[in-house]
Formats: sequence, structure tokens, C-alpha cells
Amino acid sequence: MRCPPAAALALLLSLSAVPPAPPGGAGASVPRSGPPGVLILANSIDASLADDLIRELQRYGLSVTVVGASDFPPHRRDPIVVVLGGPDAPQGIGSLVGPLLTPEERRAVRTPGSSEMFVKTGVWAPGQVVIVLAGSDRWGTQEAHRTRRDDLFSLLAPPIEITGESPLAGVVYVSSLRVPPGSTLRLTGDAMIISLGPVEVGGRIRGNCVSLVLAARGPLHLSGQIDNSCGGELGENDSGGGIYIWSEGNLTISGANFTTDGDVLVSNGLNPLNSSGSLDSNSTPQPGWGMTPPSGRGLPAWWPPNFPPPPAPPGNASAGRRGFLIVANSIFVQRDRRGCVWRGGVRSRYVLHAYDNLVLRNVMVIARDGRPGCNGSGPGRVEGGRAERGASILAYAEDPFYPLGMQDAGRLVVEDCWFVSGSGGRGGDANATGDPDALALGGDGAPGGGITLMATRELVLEGSNRFEVGDGGRGGDARAYGAPGEDGCPGKGGGKAEAVAGDGGGGAWFTLRSSGVRGPNPSVSGGSGGRGGDALASGGRGGDGTGPACDGGIGGNSRAVGGDGGAAQLANLAGMPISPGSFVGGDGGAASVISGSNGGDGGSGCGSEPAQPGGNGGPGGNVTVESGPGGSGFGGAGRPGDALINLSGNGGSGGPGSPPGSGGPAGEKSVETHGGASTVLGSFQDGPDGPQCEVGRILPGGRGREGPAPAALGSADRRAADARRLGAGPPILL
Repeated sequence: MRCPPAAALALLLSLSAVPPAPPGGAGASVPRSGPPGVLILANSIDASLADDLIRELQRYGLSVTVVGASDFPPHRRDPIVVVLGGPDAPQGIGSLVGPLLTPEERRAVRTPGSSEMFVKTGVWAPGQVVIVLAGSDRWGTQEAHRTRRDDLFSLLAPPIEITGESPLAGVVYVSSLRVPPGSTLRLTGDAMIISLGPVEVGGRIRGNCVSLVLAARGPLHLSGQIDNSCGGELGENDSGGGIYIWSEGNLTISGANFTTDGDVLVSNGLNPLNSSGSLDSNSTPQPGWGMTPPSGRGLPAWWPPNFPPPPAPPGNASAGRRGFLIVANSIFVQRDRRGCVWRGGVRSRYVLHAYDNLVLRNVMVIARDGRPGCNGSGPGRVEGGRAERGASILAYAEDPFYPLGMQDAGRLVVEDCWFVSGSGGRGGDANATGDPDALALGGDGAPGGGITLMATRELVLEGSNRFEVGDGGRGGDARAYGAPGEDGCPGKGGGKAEAVAGDGGGGAWFTLRSSGVRGPNPSVSGGSGGRGGDALASGGRGGDGTGPACDGGIGGNSRAVGGDGGAAQLANLAGMPISPGSFVGGDGGAASVISGSNGGDGGSGCGSEPAQPGGNGGPGGNVTVESGPGGSGFGGAGRPGDALINLSGNGGSGGPGSPPGSGGPAGEKSVETHGGASTVLGSFQDGPDGPQCEVGRILPGGRGREGPAPAALGSADRRAADARRLGAGPPILL
């Protein structure tokens, strides 16, 4: 019998006792939430011939306990009991089974060559289901549980058909699942649906930021919609809801639409997680990839907590071929996440993995861009966030028995498809002010997500295929401003300023890996490296001297380092053309020191009788600029960044006095530019000496503090003083 959808789902989600099933017949069902616990009651002979049954039950996460007649009493009230053997079975099993069967059933079992299945309810406890699998001898009993296995599974979990809208969450076992067009399965939490039979989804599965695992022992067909995208902003380490689709039988996706914030894995392979874990590698697929049973450590980041791993295959994987995997006329969209990250966030990917052959026709896959790094600002040391990388796409067909397997396995066909992998996020900017020193570290841009097509035997490109590979993210800018030194006697030194911009992220790869590639060339674009961030540093100016013989402070050192341009990668295109402007290295970032590291002016000794010595100008601070190199790339290298020093590293003016103060010496410069010649405007000038005090006139010392009631300078004298102070002169080339 088919359970009414609402009642069936209510029973699946309930942890209450299982209601009694109808007596006799294969229509009885035992709907339960979580893995059903199955007790197998058998003698040692029949138990030894049921190893494959036990393994298959365990393979799907079912809890199995095997006991003999002497150990049965503590288990008499277990909800599901599977008895192997008939009324004449030895070791006490027959004495337990005989009273359960009618005279007609006992005669049927004793008929030579028989293999029978009987279902009884409420035998030793209310609501209990007892399933008897028996034959005229041990071989008949073995034949019974081999030929009636599907009937057995249908008793362990109910068939479910959704009508209207029905809620579901948790780990749920069903014998089959059907979501017809016009119906909606609403996920109220993370859900793992394990079907011991077929799955057909023509309607809609919808959940808000939840994970969905849909695994089927039988064929699986999707033609509807799955949407588990998130309505709000995700935390940095929150991967959102992923979608995992797995089938041991034929897996077809036609006219479907997936929308998610997390990973998507679609597979009929033995262990698709192995393949997804190798997504960063450009290594050639090796024989046997995917044959290792999955482990918790290999699960994707979004795997729901406390969920069991996907169903594992039997140990003898060579016993028969897998079903096919075909995806046609479908759209997979991975939504970009909102917000920014500090440590790179969560990596995402799309994986389409076939154990045998994989056929993709008119399929669009849009993978998400990585989130940008967060911007940082404040005093002292400040860092920008490291961006999140773009999502990758992998389509992989394997022949696990290569080179001894079937000659038509491990074939990937891609026809009229459009794949867009995610670009890396931009690194966060850093803006640091002096405390008194300032250190700004721009965040690195993240790499883009790659596109990889792999087949252990043959890769066939048909029709018009378009592949847009994710670019690397731009490096974050860095700006550092050292605090000016306090005026005093002597003036205090200015704060240091160091700005190191983030490097651009690497462009993603486009990889074709197969023993043979044929078909028309696809359109391939993107994959360029990110631009390096720009750096600007301005060391604090030295404080001025405040009176006679008070020297100016030294200018704070400045260092600006532009970010490196990201490299562009490309692998195994076998001479295929790429679109102009693709796979180009990122430009290097610029490095600038502007109005920084200047010495303070000496104090004035004029204004008293007799006149006092003037203070010496403070030395200019040291200035270092390093522009970023352009990244390398298959389509050309990026342009290097420029370096600029403007109005920096000058010595302070000597203060007026008798004798006057000496001008401060210029600081040292270190320039490493990967770009063209950089121009230094009004920089690295020794400060002018101060003037001699004149009788009857009070003169200020540069920008130092003046004596009482200084006389106003004439316009010509002011212009001359300004020229001395700024070190005006012709530009100097580095």
C-alpha cells in the first residue's frame, strides 16, 4: 500500500513507536526517522550465507544486529525482526518460526526448491514487524533474501509521494521518493534523504540555507527545481547549504534548475568526494579514483553535522557496471554571497562526476565569485582581510578499471554548454594612522576558480561550448601615515610609516585532461591575474625646535611596497585558441611616498639681546619605494607598477640665530621599480641654513617657533624662505 503523503512524512519525522502494519503481504510498511534498526534472527548456517544482505543493509546506514535463538530473548521486543529460516531450521530457529506460520505457509516452505517471504505484525510486541525469509533448505533461504530484497527494503522504509507542500528535515529513509510537478518538498532543516529505490523529482525542493543530501540506490531523475539558497548574509566560516545528489543507478537531470549558496556534487561514482578533493590538482586522473569508500575527513565543508557519509559501495566493485549520468537542458546557479571576510572564508565548488560515462548537453553552470576581504582602518598596525577564492567547476568521467576495463567507459561528452567559474574576491584595504608609527598591510586578492574537464578515456566536445574562467581578485590597497613629531627642544622624531599592498590573486586554470580530446574548439576566456594593490606611505614630519639652539626632529622613515600582479594559469589546451585579453598576468601595484619623512625646522635664536644660536634642522627620514612586478601569463605578462616620491625625505631648515642653525641633511632613498623611470619632485633636498640675526629685526627659523613679536617678512623674502623650506628645484629622475 502507498502511505498518504502527509501521514507518511509525519511518521518519518516522528520518533514515537511504529504503528502496527497490516497483517501479511508485501504492502506492510515501517516508516521511521533515522536509520532503521534491523535485527536478523538466524542460525550460524543461514547467517553465513547472508553476508551480502548484511553488507547491503549496512551500506545504506542501517543498523544491523545478528543473533541466534539463544541470544534472542533480550531482543524479543525489537521493532523489526528479519528471520532467516523456516519451521525446520536447526539451532532453535525452527521452534521460533513454526508457530508464526499458518499450515499453508509451512507446507509452502517445505516444498522442494521453495523460497518464500512472509510478513507478520505484533508477534512479540505491539507494532512489531517480523519478516520471515525461508526456503526448503539453506539454499532456498538464501534465494529468498536475494530475490525478495526489494520487497524487504520497501518494508524497512515507506514509499513517499508528495502532494501539495510537505515539510521534511533530518535523516530520512524511504523505499522510493516522488515529488511530482506542482508539489513542493519544503526543507525545514538540514536533510538527508536515502532512498532504497528510485527517486523522481519533477516538482520543487525548497529550503532556506539548509543542506540537502539526496542519495538513491535505484535510478534518480530530476526535472524540477532545487533551491536551498540563503536569504541573509552568511558568516565568514558559514558555507551555506550544499546540494549532494548521488545515485547507484541511472542518474538523469533534464530541464532542472538548481540554486544554492554552497557546493554542488552530482555523482553516480563510488566516491565522488575523492574527485572533488583533487580539484586543486592538475594531475592526470589515476586508475581507481573514486573507489575508496568515503570518510568523514573527505566530506565537503558543508556536509551537515552528525550526518553519516554517503552510501558506500560493496567491496567487490567490479561486479557489474554502474548506471549512466546524463545532464541536459539544465541550469545550475551558485549565488554570490554578501558581506566580506577576514581569513579567506569557505571554498566552494561544483562537481559533476560519473563512474562510467558523463554526458552534458545544453547545461549552464554559473559558479559564485569569492567574497572580498574586509577593509581595516585605525591607529598602529592595520590589516585588510584576505579575500575568498572563486568557486571551481569539475566535470569528470572515470573508468575505475582502466586500463583493463570496458573500452567505452570513462568518456565525457560536452555539447553546447556554458560554464562560468567564480572570480576571486578583492583583498581588503588597510588604512593606518600613526600611533606614532603606522603599518598598513593590504589583504591579498584571492585566486579565481578553475574549470577542469577530465576523462580517463576520451573527451568529446560537440556543438558550441563556452568556458569563462574566473579572474584573480585585486590586491588590497595600503595607506600608512606616521604621526608628526611633537615640537620641543629638541623636536621629536616623526613616526614611521610602512604600507605593504596586497598581491593580486592568481587567475584560474582551464584544464582538459584525457587520453584523447576531439571535437571543435570551444570558446575559452578569462583566467587573468588580479592587479596588485597600491601602496602609499607618508612618514611623520619631525617636530620643530621651540627656541634657541633647539634642533628640529628627524623625519619618520617611509616604506611603500606595491602588490605583485597575480599570475595567469593555463594547462593542456592542445593548441586551442583563447579569446584576446584572456589569461593575462595582473598588473603590478604602484608604490608612492608623498609629503613624508621631512625633518623639522630648527628653532629661532633671534628676538633676544644678545641673540642666541639657532637650532639645526632635523635630518630627513629614509624613504623606500618598491613597485609591484606584473604577473606572468599565457596571454601576456601584466604591466609593472610605477614608483613615485614627491616632496619627501627633505632636511629641515636651520633656525635663524647668531650663529644660525645648519640645515638638516636629506634622508636616504631606496627605489626598486619594475615600471619606467619614476619622478622625484622636490625631494631629498638638504635643508637650507638659517639666516643670521639682524640688528633690530626678529627672524623666524623656517617653520620653527619664532621669538616674541616677529617682524613680518616682505613678499620677496617670504618667497625666498618658502623656496628654501621646500627645496624647490628641477625634478630629479630616480
